[in-house]
Amino acid sequence: MDVLSDTLRVVRLTGAVFLNAKLAAPWAIESSPPDELAHYLRLPSDCIALFHILVRGQGWFSVPGYTPVLLGPGDAILLPRSTPHVMYSDHRTVPVPIRSVIRNRRGML
Repeated sequence: MDVLSDTLRVVRLTGAVFLNAKLAAPWAIESSPPDELAHYLRLPSDCIALFHILVRGQGWFSVPGYTPVLLGPGDAILLPRSTPHVMYSDHRTVPVPIRSVIRNRRGML
């Protein structure tokens, strides 16, 4: 088994929502606040874990208060408590909230 499969098995996920994004530079996306994401998914905020896998190219991952990390193909990030974060192609791009680019059946995220 690969590392991701092992990790997902160990954390005992019971459901999933997937987003497949194809982005072209310049791009920057900011996560939704945990309580907003929990409301959208109709789950308690302590039940949500987020993950990102970069398939091609490169991008930065940043959590407030920590040094940004450059990600490359095959890199994965797991956020067990839906920690607020930003992913971007370069430091100069102003992030847009993810809710502004993803629609649910009733409107915006």
